[in-house]
Amino acid sequence: MRILFTAFFFLFTTVALAETKPTEIRIKWKGDYADNSDKHWSKDNPYDSGFSKNFKNGSPQEFGDVQKDVELKGFVYSPTNAKGPVPFVVVMHGCDGMSTAEKEWTARVADALNKEGFGGLVLDSFTTRYVDNSCGLADLHWGRRRADDAFSALDYLIDKKLAKANEVYIIGYSNGGTAALVSMTTQEA
Repeated sequence: MRILFTAFFFLFTTVALAETKPTEIRIKWKGDYADNSDKHWSKDNPYDSGFSKNFKNGSPQEFGDVQKDVELKGFVYSPTNAKGPVPFVVVMHGCDGMSTAEKEWTARVADALNKEGFGGLVLDSFTTRYVDNSCGLADLHWGRRRADDAFSALDYLIDKKLAKANEVYIIGYSNGGTAALVSMTTQEA
């Protein structure tokens, strides 16, 4: 029974991933927003931690590295036969980054979106920061950092004329959900 289930799961996953072919992209990160600061990460600033003008801001997950401008990695899933800009959803991974399970989940989400005529942009917040994960005690640091990632993805979609400017949405899993909620706060707006 276990072997049959494993074989079925593998087959389902392979089929689901085969339906939609993503295009890997690089997104210029923008963090020069009014509420962001030049301060580096510190455990002493929990209330503004994450509001940074630096792509890498010295957090423990970044091993203290600080870097101003880098690009994010992303994957665009466009609906078949899309002509011109379409509604898009920015898909945010959880605290484990783009693990195998997360890649499978995001591919299934993008496939479901494509079937409904929506594009999907799966945003990888960790690879180019060399961050393995942000799991641990809950705080808003990475939610705030990744909200800026989402806005960078929004700019990319509009600049490349892939998305309708007034029809871009965000969804996230775990820490990606936190980032989605933070991106809708008054401070981020």
